[in-house]
Amino acid sequence: MIICSRTQVNEEGLKVSSTVDKNEIEQHVKFAEEWWNEDGPMKALHSMNRLRIPFIKNGLNNAYKVSAIAEEKVDCLKGFKILDVGCGGGILTLPLARLGGDVVGLDASQELIDCAKKYSKFNLQTDTLDYVCSNIEDFSETNKEVFDVVVISEVIEHVTNKDLFLKAIHKILKPGGSLFTTTISQTFASWLGAIVVAEQLLNLLPPGIHDWDKFISANDLTKKLEEVGFYTVMVHGMLYIPGLNTWKWCNNTSINYALHSLKRFRK
Repeated sequence: MIICSRTQVNEEGLKVSSTVDKNEIEQHVKFAEEWWNEDGPMKALHSMNRLRIPFIKNGLNNAYKVSAIAEEKVDCLKGFKILDVGCGGGILTLPLARLGGDVVGLDASQELIDCAKKYSKFNLQTDTLDYVCSNIEDFSETNKEVFDVVVISEVIEHVTNKDLFLKAIHKILKPGGSLFTTTISQTFASWLGAIVVAEQLLNLLPPGIHDWDKFISANDLTKKLEEVGFYTVMVHGMLYIPGLNTWKWCNNTSINYALHSLKRFRK
């Protein structure tokens, strides 16, 4: 949720590249106490699970022919090592662990990691879930090709240096591994829907939580992924219906979309 990018300056005055933006962290930490309130400011993320969890399951089944998923077993993600980048308070991380995945939730905010740990402690009986407070580039240095699956859901629209971010993701994934992304496109429709309507008119999202300049279209993201070493196998448009607090699949990717890509094997 709050893994993003900026240029920082160290004590010697030299610029160093980082995926952590303190302003983004502060913006999200404000809602730590209400993160698990399904009728609160994060309710759209809660309801999005009804799309993104099946999207992840179906994507894995299509890519690897997982019998446990096809048979709809309770622990259908058992055997998959999964990293949820920018996990926030764990809205998506926890359900993935409940499905049997060996899951790590990664976030740059200690407050949100504490929130995630506290909720999981009382709502999940498993030792296959862990939370780590770190930025993606540091984490990638000690976790090269460790994960089968990486999820960046509602994250990359907060990232300025997307190339650095995606390179770190690529380093973490095993060859042939899956990357699942949900994000917001950079179009007039997304500015109108995600910022003007959602933030300013209907107060569905906290004002100022998004920056249209950081949004990215499905085509542009696909190109960046290709440059890093991925190939995209699926793109779906997503439509949010505020009055019902529900999400539906659609053919239009001009506002929200989900994308599944695979890390290429080395030649």
